[in-house]
Amino acid sequence: MRMGYLLVTRCPLFVSRWFHGKMKREEAEELLDHTQQGMFLVRESNNYPGDYTLCVVSESGKVEHYHILYENNKLTLDNEGYFENLIALVEVRSVFRCENARALCIVCASV
Repeated sequence: MRMGYLLVTRCPLFVSRWFHGKMKREEAEELLDHTQQGMFLVRESNNYPGDYTLCVVSESGKVEHYHILYENNKLTLDNEGYFENLIALVEVRSVFRCENARALCIVCASV
């Protein structure tokens, strides 16, 4: 079972403040609008059931959406780094800058 649970750990995703579950692209943009660079959230993908979307505020203040692909029982954002679960992916992206999702530094917490 993958939807709503972190892979491997089976820990409910709602324990992660940055995970917002089912949310439309427009809702994510509204929530992140007028926030600072690096503010981010992760939501379930509407276009690719079973996958996720990373939404992050860029340097220009625009909300960018990145497809987190579930492939071969792992998650990837760029087809180079593969992760066992969303927490691992977000932790790595929070620490290192990468070409796609700059620094993820501020959590947009779910309520």
